[in-house]
Amino acid sequence: MNTYIKKYQIFATITVLIIAFWAPLVFAGQVQIKYKQGQKPDEIGLRVANNLLSRKDYMLYGKHGLHYAEACTSYSAFRLAGLTGNKELMEKLKKRYGGMIDTDKEKLVSKVQHVDHNVEGILPLEIYMQTGNERFLELGLYLADKQWENPQPDGLTNQTRWWIDDMYMVGMLQIQAYRATGDIKYADRAANQITAYIEKLQQPTGLFYHGPEYHFYWGRGNGWVASSLTEILKSLPNEHPKRPEIMNSYLKMMSTLLKYQTENGMWRQLIDYEYSWAESSCTAMFTYAMITGVKFGWLENEKYQPSVEKAWKALCAHLDREGNLREICVGTGQKDDIEFYLKRPRVVGDLHGQAPMLWCCCELLDTTTVLIPGKNLPAYKGEKVMDIKLTSTAFENDGMIPSKYTCDGDDISPPLKWDSVPDGTVSIALISDDPDAPRGTWVHWVLYNLPPDKKELPEAFPDDETLGNGTQQGVTDFGKTGYGGPCPPSGTHRYYFKIYALDTTIDTATALDKKVLLEKMDGHILAQGELMGKYKRY
Repeated sequence: MNTYIKKYQIFATITVLIIAFWAPLVFAGQVQIKYKQGQKPDEIGLRVANNLLSRKDYMLYGKHGLHYAEACTSYSAFRLAGLTGNKELMEKLKKRYGGMIDTDKEKLVSKVQHVDHNVEGILPLEIYMQTGNERFLELGLYLADKQWENPQPDGLTNQTRWWIDDMYMVGMLQIQAYRATGDIKYADRAANQITAYIEKLQQPTGLFYHGPEYHFYWGRGNGWVASSLTEILKSLPNEHPKRPEIMNSYLKMMSTLLKYQTENGMWRQLIDYEYSWAESSCTAMFTYAMITGVKFGWLENEKYQPSVEKAWKALCAHLDREGNLREICVGTGQKDDIEFYLKRPRVVGDLHGQAPMLWCCCELLDTTTVLIPGKNLPAYKGEKVMDIKLTSTAFENDGMIPSKYTCDGDDISPPLKWDSVPDGTVSIALISDDPDAPRGTWVHWVLYNLPPDKKELPEAFPDDETLGNGTQQGVTDFGKTGYGGPCPPSGTHRYYFKIYALDTTIDTATALDKKVLLEKMDGHILAQGELMGKYKRY
């Protein structure tokens, strides 16, 4: 045990009054905060998450489409439930937002292609990463890819409008898609977009103008920037060519923000204007960025730790009993008038502030400092499910698939083998697909109702729709049942073989496609595993 903690515990044991007032030190990476009573991030986080769940109505754009502020809040509420293992919270969140893929789709999923609308994709992507439900993955990727439909000649999204808020709306969605899939194209999009904004909008001070023609350092606008830089740096590969530029921008910004933090721990509505009022949403965003920086080792602990602790205490002091954060600026457009920013209304409990408060809680609770895109998927089903080890004698995980098993060879299925499935398994399902296909994920194999005692599939598995032991095969994107091998039009594609142990059989009279199978599997997955192979045509 840490010597400092030992000394603290001895001191606390002797001083009873201090025990009543202070909680023990809690560690999140290198972030150390001495929490006062009622200031622990798990307690604060639960209050804010329950506050969200207590709201009868969704925050929408008119009648259709979840507002980005609620998407940002709910995404982090799911993350909180996963981090704390709070099954009750997870189920309540799934009940509120599960309709995105069916019953409430028309209401919650926007059809408008706009930077403030597409970002809601971060929520279904997070639900996928917490539950393993691939229907949410498909929705999230649909919104992420729509953001890059018909890009500009310079490669940026056609949603580019040079508002600093957009750095988060674009960057966060794309990096979240990268986390969920491991597909580097999403990380490239995020990095290219964010560096273009850095070059155009970051000033020598390290801060960002609200827009090219609006020379004010608006608090929450810069908060979105700080948060987007942080989110991208958390997941962007160390060897990515854009990483140094993004890191330099982040470090420059953090250094300047440190100078403008007020004595009471807050930051202002206009960051550099000392007569401006203290604003909570930007304070929470800057705090989140600094917590993460200290934890990952980007920021010097001794220099930034006191700022983080001071800001956290100030934020907790601004939270009321119902979990509402006070002193939040309302939604703000751009105007070349300082009075416009200084006279913006202040509200209580607005989700623009609730969201970053939850981000802080999650980052303080999460001790992970290495994120593996496409791998950090707990597949939540009340509690984390066990893994199944899936292997093949034909190729190793992340290895090249021999041409024998592709359209260039015999086009037969590779041999597969898996270890034991958990007690209570009634049937086994298998899906194979290619997420790198140009028109979206291409399904190569759908197989279900395999007997629970089955532990392998031989090479050249039959293509019959129904087999003697009850096994059934679904319809692939080739329009037939049975295995269809890799046949990429160009480049190297990844082919995932995913296996699921289910607590039920799939009741159907006709061959199912992947989408319907996933719907029927939802809530019945006891364990899962995957094997990934690659193929390139020469």
